[in-house]
Amino acid sequence: MRIRHLLAFLLCVVLFGSCHNSTLHVIATSDIHGDFYSYDFLNRKETEGGLARVSTWLKTCGISKNNLIYVDLGDILADTPVTFYDKTANYQDKLAAATATDFMKCSVSAFGNHDLEVGISHYERFFMHLSHPVICANMTYDGLDDTYLPPYYIIKRKGKRIAFIGMLTTEVSEKIPGSVLSAFQVNSIQQSAAFWAEYVRTKENPDAVIGLFHASLSEVIGTGISVPGFDAILYGHDHIPYIEKYETMYGEKDSIILANPGNGGNNIVDLTLEFSKKEKPVVSAEMISMNGVGRDMAMLEMSKSRIAEVSSYLDSVAGTFNTDVNTRNYLEGPTTYSDYVHTLLKLGTQAKVSIAFHSVGNIDVPKGKVTMRDFFELFPYPNYISTVIFTPEQLRMILEYSISLFYNNSTRSLEEGYAGVEINRFLSISGIDYVVDLSKPYGKRVKFLCYTGGEEIKETHKIRVAVDNYLINPSHGVIHGALGLSATDLRRMVMLDCAADIRFLAVTQACLAKDKGETVNIVKSDNWHVVK
Repeated sequence: MRIRHLLAFLLCVVLFGSCHNSTLHVIATSDIHGDFYSYDFLNRKETEGGLARVSTWLKTCGISKNNLIYVDLGDILADTPVTFYDKTANYQDKLAAATATDFMKCSVSAFGNHDLEVGISHYERFFMHLSHPVICANMTYDGLDDTYLPPYYIIKRKGKRIAFIGMLTTEVSEKIPGSVLSAFQVNSIQQSAAFWAEYVRTKENPDAVIGLFHASLSEVIGTGISVPGFDAILYGHDHIPYIEKYETMYGEKDSIILANPGNGGNNIVDLTLEFSKKEKPVVSAEMISMNGVGRDMAMLEMSKSRIAEVSSYLDSVAGTFNTDVNTRNYLEGPTTYSDYVHTLLKLGTQAKVSIAFHSVGNIDVPKGKVTMRDFFELFPYPNYISTVIFTPEQLRMILEYSISLFYNNSTRSLEEGYAGVEINRFLSISGIDYVVDLSKPYGKRVKFLCYTGGEEIKETHKIRVAVDNYLINPSHGVIHGALGLSATDLRRMVMLDCAADIRFLAVTQACLAKDKGETVNIVKSDNWHVVK
């Protein structure tokens, strides 16, 4: 009898232990930017990452579905032909981003700045299609008492309650046009995190709290080490794979793991939560490369019609150019590419003057019929257009700074290392006739002659200037560096933002001309040149 009781007691101990000892895996991707099929549609080749490879890994990793939670950290809705097709040509079917993440049984997603940038009508459509929530605790909308998106989400696995709290980078106020940001406010991550971490711990009594942040490392570190309540923070945004454990300020010998899988699905983060009788789970993280992982053929078969539609879309003729469009000799005077960009900038605004840059390197699209594929080559990034108020002196300073990155001030020749400077940092102006005289010292090399057409330029003029919104982005740096302005100061100089991005504007212009039996007429200008 005693033996029977002892066996029963031991069985209870084992069962009790099994209820209190379990391991969960949170698998994270970030910054997928439309690579759902692990395929580069423009170059017609497979990519090294992408969700189709991640999907295979999830199926074959050996982790039980009951122990696995797949999450995405945002920036999934923009930057590839698939996402552009969904936004501009697919108005009926479920968005590819929703189809892919639902197929992979994603449990919860964060909201990224590029997701916000596609516009409210598009990301609301994305939310409508999804089977899982998108969360963000620091994004509010004027007139709403609550956050715009759910601030957190609870997932139950193996008897454990895991709380996920979402955050969005505050950089959106510097990077996204006001017409797109609208009445949204993105509040301090640290303050929002402090409120919601305490709220969730108190009201929901979870077994673990995980941050899902789309934010820079500096924003994440500040929160991780100073805000109690998080067991780990998974983050994306800067495209840099990263895992590090940090000592916190709120508990002796307490630490927190910060982990970023990087972009494109090239890597994933496997965040492991080991639960025992202790109050806090034991947390660890591993970076896992998708190199060598095959694409999920079931996922590709499911998406076969969409893949065919996008391929056909790219090969379709959008219009006709009256001349070759290229970037040859861009450091010496106007190119047909810069002339085309200037034309589009002015088309999207009421400005007569524009600042343009070359967003691509060596390019040569021949005259004649142009396809949608050509427009992705010409405009790899769907940047918005803004109108900014500048003085003539400010415009000269901007050109001087830009030129100094490429031309040596003393030898009047190209800097030896200029090839390492991104081509998009060389700016040109349309609507003003000017000369770049390299025999002059820095600050005196750019001489404005007149507005194109002959009107005199007065130093007291306030000039409306059309710019690609990327120029206002701190990461571009030329205007900020030339004028010594902060991102906030430069944003205050913006008069208005065009709701259309430059690629969409180019495609629309070409298609409308095509419907009328006309060509896109790119007029070669000669408003500036270099004197050595």
